Amino acid sequence: MTNIMVQLIDDLLNVSNIESGIMSLHMADTNLMTLFSNSLDLLKVIADKKGIELVYEHDPKLPNVYCDPLKTMEVILNLVSNAIKFSKPESTVQIRLKSAGDDVIFSVKDEGLGIPDHVRENLFQPFSKGSKKGTAGEPCTGLGLWIVKKIVTEHGGKVWFESEEGIGTTFFVSLPINAIVEENASKILLSH
Repeated sequence: MTNIMVQLIDDLLNVSNIESGIMSLHMADTNLMTLFSNSLDLLKVIADKKGIELVYEHDPKLPNVYCDPLKTMEVILNLVSNAIKFSKPESTVQIRLKSAGDDVIFSVKDEGLGIPDHVRENLFQPFSKGSKKGTAGEPCTGLGLWIVKKIVTEHGGKVWFESEEGIGTTFFVSLPINAIVEENASKILLSH
């Protein structure tokens, strides 16, 4: 119970910092393949409860990426847990990781509800929800995709999605292999 409370407080502080326009990044040379494997190991229990298979494919020659590993892991956990949350039971979530020029691109594809047309434009805004609950009644705060976008943008990357109602959604994240961030800065200002 103590770990859950610590995590909850940490999440609330993270949102508070982002809302104030300040995010701390701790950049390091990072092996994304390991980061993905560790993230998916954490999420396997949730996926198993719904009978969802996590399929992970990656380029074995993927270079290391200069990023904040914990913030990048937060992006991975958020996107994959959303895919699990909004996927139909006994379906598949596909996670792909590949290099593309000076960037790495990863995608998370679900076989879920899809995103309704009327919420797509504001999907990356705080408290915007494509659906109020997951396919098994899981709650949703509407903050996850907003946090994902802030983290990815701060790394000089991009996030976007393709979706078809009733078929599913794929989220894509592109991160530069060598992000240009002030190495000595402990806090990075975000533009609103």
